[in-house]
Order: sequence, then C-alpha cells, then structure tokens
Amino acid sequence: MTLADVGLTVTPARRKFKLTAGQNNHFLITLLVGLDSVRSGEAVVSAEFSTSWSPSDRESSYHRSRQYALESALVWITDLLDGYRRSITNMPGLFAEGDALRINQMDGRARKLRELARHLSLEQSDAELLVQVGYVWRNRVVHSDGSGGRVSADVRARLERARDRIRADFRGLDVDEYLDRVGGGSIPSFKDTASAIAATQQLVQAIDHAVIDRIDLDSWGEALIGDFVREQFVTNSAVYAQFWPGNAEKTCSKVRQLLLQQGMSSVGPGDRRLSRDWVEELSSLRARDARERFAPSSDETQ
Repeated sequence: MTLADVGLTVTPARRKFKLTAGQNNHFLITLLVGLDSVRSGEAVVSAEFSTSWSPSDRESSYHRSRQYALESALVWITDLLDGYRRSITNMPGLFAEGDALRINQMDGRARKLRELARHLSLEQSDAELLVQVGYVWRNRVVHSDGSGGRVSADVRARLERARDRIRADFRGLDVDEYLDRVGGGSIPSFKDTASAIAATQQLVQAIDHAVIDRIDLDSWGEALIGDFVREQFVTNSAVYAQFWPGNAEKTCSKVRQLLLQQGMSSVGPGDRRLSRDWVEELSSLRARDARERFAPSSDETQ
C-alpha cells in the first residue's frame, strides 16, 4: 500500500459517535428490564452498594426512574449529535472559514444542524425532523423551568405529511401521538426515545456520506500533517528531517502512517483518495521545504 491509497470512508467524528452511541438502545432496554424487576419486587440490592435502598412506593420509584432513564438517553443522544456536528463543521477542507464560523455562531442547536445539512446539500429528511423534535424535548428536560421552545409549525406539518412513512421506517411510531406528548409536556415513551436514537444515527450516517463526497482530502491531509509536525517540533526539532529525509518512498511511508493514525483510511477502488499530484509534491519535499510549508513563523526564527 502507498500514500496514494489513503482516503476517507468514514470521518473520525462518526467513528467517535458510533463508539459512544452505538449501543444506546441496548443499554436503554437493559435499564428498563432492570426497572421491571424493581416494579415486581424481584430486585435485590447487591452487596457492592454501600447505601441503603428500600423504596416505600415501588410503583412510584419505577415510574420516576423509568422517566429518568428515557429522558437521560434522549439528552445524551442529542448532545452526542451536537458534538458530532461541531467536529464536522470544523473539519479543514470542508467549508470556507467564513461558512464554518457562521454555522457555529448561529443561535440554537437545531438551526446549526439545519445549516450544516443545507451546506452539504441535504434535504430535510424524516430523520432530521425527528431529531428537531428531540432537541425540543431535550431542552425541556435540561432547563429547570421546563422551558425549551416549541416544535415549529413547519416541522410539525412535515412530520404529519410523512406520518405513514415514519410509521413504517421507525417501528410503528405514531407521529400524532408523538407530537401530542411533546406539545403537552409529557415524558417520552420508550418508542419516542428509541426513535430519536435511530433517527440520530441515520442522520449522522447521511451527513457523513455527504462530507466524504464533498471534502477536499488534500486540504484535510495537509492540515493533519501540519498540526502534527508543529506540535512535535516543540520538543523534537528533527521532526521535519525525520518525515522528509530526502527519500520520497520513506516520506510516503511515514506520512501514510501518520494520516491513518489521524483518521484517514486505507481505501479501495472507487473510493475517494488523496490526489496523485498532492502526493508527488509532498513526497518530493526536502526537510527545509517542509518546514517552510508547515511551520509557523515562530518556528522559523528558532
């Protein structure tokens, strides 16, 4: 394999998202199954717990704890999505600096998400509409006064028009009941929360595919290399000579390993990859040329 076989199949941001959120439904179901044992009186306190646990009203404890689990899962998945959105927006080679800054400075998570999707030429999907409602629910949970905005009339109308498709795609989710629970300030049902999780995962996948199709891989690779060598130069003044020893093959090998470690991928036929011109230009540099190319002015004076 060579540096010319390096590209992108999934962003580091999505890898991180999947690692953290990949089994949300499983974890949530496990918690709810455990709470059923509390409700039935079969739950036993393990010796590892140093605190006492003896609810006077098991039914009330069950319902309140179930609400906590469902709302926590909803808050968590929307916050993970926000972290993913920030990482994607700030990827070098994706947007002009001014566009990324404008997205980040917009008011509200939902508006930032829609603007990111719009810049990626993504129409507002059913998954995004459900996520938009999830943001409203999330805000009501985390704000102590119970505020958090309302589902916009446009989002509501789009969801209502898509009710049959959503029922089929999200395991029977009833849009009208879903919107009634949000509008009435009710707690989310298990299906509500599970649907929000599924919608978020679908949306992240769609955004990631659009990013991979659009991003300038040469610019992103350049930024990854520059960040690494500038950081290393602080304690290792020979870093440029190590990566550019005057041998193109050795440079390609070292840079390839670095880019794979920083989130790029070894790709196959048909996948997007670094351009041959960029690879040849980079591998032909001498250490001095590389330092002039990547080092900030403060390094050059040392």
